[in-house]
Amino acid sequence: MKTKHRRYRNIFRDERGRWWLDYRTPDGKRRRKLAGKAKEDADRMLRQIRSSVDRGEYVDSTRAPGFSDYAETFMERYGQHKSWYREGAGQIERLKAYFGNRKISAITAGHIEDYRIIRLKEPDARDGKSPLSLSTINREVTMIRAMLSKAVRWRFITKNPAAEVEDYDEDSKRERFLTRDEIRKLLQATKRTRSMLLRPVVYLALETGMRKGELLNLRWQDVYFEASKILVLETKSGEPRHVPMSRRARWLLNKLAARNPLAEWVFESRNRKGERRPALDTKTAWKRVLRLARIEDFRFHDLRHTFASHFAMKGGNLYALAEILGHSSPKMTLDRYTHLSPEFINEQRRVMDKTYSVSSERTLNGH
Repeated sequence: MKTKHRRYRNIFRDERGRWWLDYRTPDGKRRRKLAGKAKEDADRMLRQIRSSVDRGEYVDSTRAPGFSDYAETFMERYGQHKSWYREGAGQIERLKAYFGNRKISAITAGHIEDYRIIRLKEPDARDGKSPLSLSTINREVTMIRAMLSKAVRWRFITKNPAAEVEDYDEDSKRERFLTRDEIRKLLQATKRTRSMLLRPVVYLALETGMRKGELLNLRWQDVYFEASKILVLETKSGEPRHVPMSRRARWLLNKLAARNPLAEWVFESRNRKGERRPALDTKTAWKRVLRLARIEDFRFHDLRHTFASHFAMKGGNLYALAEILGHSSPKMTLDRYTHLSPEFINEQRRVMDKTYSVSSERTLNGH
């Protein structure tokens, strides 16, 4: 005997009291989908589906690929960049080992949280003893966040569950950035190196806040002089972003363009066969420059922090800074640079000044 279902258009309830959707996709395929225990949830979900169909944005989640298969697609499109591949390939392999070929449409924020908990219990591969750093786990979550963001854009899934997972607060955040005097000494030291690459790369890093890999892989076709902006395509998150071009950055880029007008990359070199390629890293020259400038405990990546810190100290908008840096969440930027912003400090002071009313002040003064 068939179980009787109580139907409301494309909605029905089963014997366990759960509400389901029964509908057809734009290509005529019949689909059933669990909506929840409340009819309101089913109504809302059905409206969303119909609205997405009307807009031509419907995504059939049953056709979503498995994670491992999707990772191969993602790697084919982004893994060809050597600077990205070195860091990202290992992270993706670890994610593949955990998620296997589970459909990416079935991955939830809870699954990603479970992955983080497992990683927290694993030792650091460098010594096999010390605990894995929170920054390492955050980078892996950033990777799956970027992968699933692309999956949404490519219409494999409707939303990115990793966007709901907040990064761990990293206790070891570096606060190291250069003072104006140290910046002057560093740039002077770059004049004393044989590297033709280091000085302009350092200068642009200080002017734009771009990562070293982003600078070395920057192509001239992504430098827009008329709009005074730079399009950064090869980002850590996988999401492209625009970086405003300061007057000084524009001056330097014009100078570099005039020096080699036929170049494909802003910082270009050639291999032994004479083929063009992005310039290689100059770690030796960087270490020598730091010694010449007498600057200690400083990494190239700290130039990015230097840019952001001075941007905040000069009163720059912190939400705009988050966009410039390409942070996945403005919270990351606010947590790190708010204390340097005079605008923020003054605003808090104004709030504190309003804490007591006029009558309270009179009372305190004995009136």
